[in-house]
Amino acid sequence: MPWRFILTIVLLILVLVFVGLNLDNRTTISFGVYTLEDVRVAFALSFAFFLGVVVTIPFTLLRRGRKEKKGSSGDDSRKETSGEVPEKR
Repeated sequence: MPWRFILTIVLLILVLVFVGLNLDNRTTISFGVYTLEDVRVAFALSFAFFLGVVVTIPFTLLRRGRKEKKGSSGDDSRKETSGEVPEKR
């Protein structure tokens, strides 16, 4: 089995155990002008994690696009030749 797959399963199990142990823990979240009361801690952490993922995605895509553009321009070593031998003069 691939190690990444096993590691992913182990991490998911740890997250599920964490959520299970914290189902009764509640907190109050204040946004300055609005307050959420009795919010589960596991929900707040999950929301923060997914918000971080959403914020990170554009930066990852922009970085990948820059690498592809940089690799395709200016690299003449990959040009195909016709296979003909140049004439000697």
